[in-house]
Amino acid sequence: LHLAEQASRLTGGADAVVQHTLAAACAEAGQMEEAVRHARASLDHATRQANHALAEAVRDQLSGYEKGQPFREGAPQPAP
Repeated sequence: LHLAEQASRLTGGADAVVQHTLAAACAEAGQMEEAVRHARASLDHATRQANHALAEAVRDQLSGYEKGQPFREGAPQPAP
């Protein structure tokens, strides 16, 4: 979490991938409100940059964060 927060500070919160990583780290630490906030920022940046693949991934994970579920790569995600 600390490293993701540091990366976010270094990029001024403007990097979609860093915000996506920070969202996942927050969710894993149980900080769901922060995870949702960073995921929304990531989605906004990805959409403005026309990074459709990242935007789709963030949308999927954001849904889980809003339900209080962290993202774990490779783990089956519950259906929406």
